[in-house]
Amino acid sequence: MKQDIANYLVSELGLSEADVPELYESFLSSYAECIKDIRALSSFSNFMEIRRITHTLIGFSQNVGATDLFEVSRALNSCAHAEDPAACEKAAQAIVDLYDKYMAEKGC
Repeated sequence: MKQDIANYLVSELGLSEADVPELYESFLSSYAECIKDIRALSSFSNFMEIRRITHTLIGFSQNVGATDLFEVSRALNSCAHAEDPAACEKAAQAIVDLYDKYMAEKGC
C-alpha cells in the first residue's frame, strides 16, 4: 500500500524519493479527515454529504496512486447516487477498514 503509493509518486509523477514521506503523510491526513466525516454521518441517507466526502477521497486517492482507496470511494459514490443507505453504509465501512489497514502499515 505505502510502497505502491511511493512507487507511483516516483515513477508516474517524477517526484524524488525524498518528497514521498511528506506527501504520504499529507495523504494520510486528508484520509483521516474524510474518515472523521464518515463517522460523523448521522445517517447513511445523507447522500449529498456522502457524495461530497467521496469526491474528496476520489480526488486525492487518484492523485497519489492509491488505487484501492480510489475503487472503494467510487463504489461509495455510486451507492450515494443510487440513494441506497444500506449499500452506502457497507461501502463506507470498506473505506474505514482500508484506512485501518493504512494506519496499521504505518505503525499507528
